[in-house]
Amino acid sequence: MRRELSRSEREDKPVAIIMVDLDHFKSINDSLGHAAGDAVLREVADRLKSDLRPYDLVGRFGGEEFLIVLPNCALGVATRRANEIRSLVGRDAIRTTFATVPVTVSMGVAASEWTSNLTIELLLQQADEALYRAKNNGRNCVVPFSGPSPAPVRPQPAAR
Repeated sequence: MRRELSRSEREDKPVAIIMVDLDHFKSINDSLGHAAGDAVLREVADRLKSDLRPYDLVGRFGGEEFLIVLPNCALGVATRRANEIRSLVGRDAIRTTFATVPVTVSMGVAASEWTSNLTIELLLQQADEALYRAKNNGRNCVVPFSGPSPAPVRPQPAAR
């Protein structure tokens, strides 16, 4: 990711990231066991990789989260690609030796086009915030980062 962000700045082209989280993954581990959960993670990884360009990157980010890096990709295109990938992942249930499991994913998308002094940490934070919004929107959806969440409006004390 560091290399692609550096290339993005050098070539003045955007880089996008997609943070992917499996919906309700804990219930798979709890009901079918960790071996089934591992099989589901492997199959989701294969599905994520299957629809990427040769120079795109995908890796496990932690737990049931994955990160996709899309060089030379603006936010709008990355959001469209994320929706295509989301549809591909959820199209067919995943067969494990324990059960056939329907799987959906939620995705948050961010791109380097938002600011010129973008750090990896800030880009990840933006994608994570968008992912959090996707989870709150009912899961199995894609949300692009659209700027910081607005600050809550607090009532003003009455004038005296």
